Amino acid sequence: MRGCRVQTGRGTSCLEVDDAPAANQQIMCSRSFGEPITELASMKEAVSQFASRITEKLRGQGSVARSVHVFFNTSPYRKHDRQHSPAVTMPLTRPTADTRLVIAAALRAVDGVFRPGFNYVKAGVMLVDLQPQGREQGELDLFDLEADVPAPASGRAGLMTAIDALNQRFGRDAVAVASATRQRQRSAHASKQERRTPRYTTRLDEVVTARA
Repeated sequence: MRGCRVQTGRGTSCLEVDDAPAANQQIMCSRSFGEPITELASMKEAVSQFASRITEKLRGQGSVARSVHVFFNTSPYRKHDRQHSPAVTMPLTRPTADTRLVIAAALRAVDGVFRPGFNYVKAGVMLVDLQPQGREQGELDLFDLEADVPAPASGRAGLMTAIDALNQRFGRDAVAVASATRQRQRSAHASKQERRTPRYTTRLDEVVTARA
């Protein structure tokens, strides 16, 4: 039920109730890094992870995106560092909620604006120009740059649904695109977590042990 009005006993409309919140018009994931990123490979890993997160949220609200916005920046507080804060928006050939296509577009953006020799301290990925899923049917282009993904739209949607289900069952990143896969060691771009709240209820390795 959406857009209903609550009425008084005399039938006077007094409040409007909306128990189905509107879908987000933009979805973004951005973080400051624990250590500055100076290498292209590390930036690609971070951006891939951010793109993966927001595309999962995009599917969760039943939307597709037409463009991917990527940005990263150095710190103005590091006075001795050269400054560089690029940002670029990559249009998608057709609206999509496919993680692989979103990551591919985001990585093209990184390749275009990343410059070696800078200490990047923050990055982010944003999905823009969102629309309800289903409207993208029939919007195919003869010169589709994403034609290297052979599965039809229904097949891609089924694959993404399966990935979401596996990650929900076995934990975040149980299944991920290769470029977004974390290394065994702690990533250089991992955010600082010294003040993070302990996860006693979800991580066995963090459960408090009492010794008599």
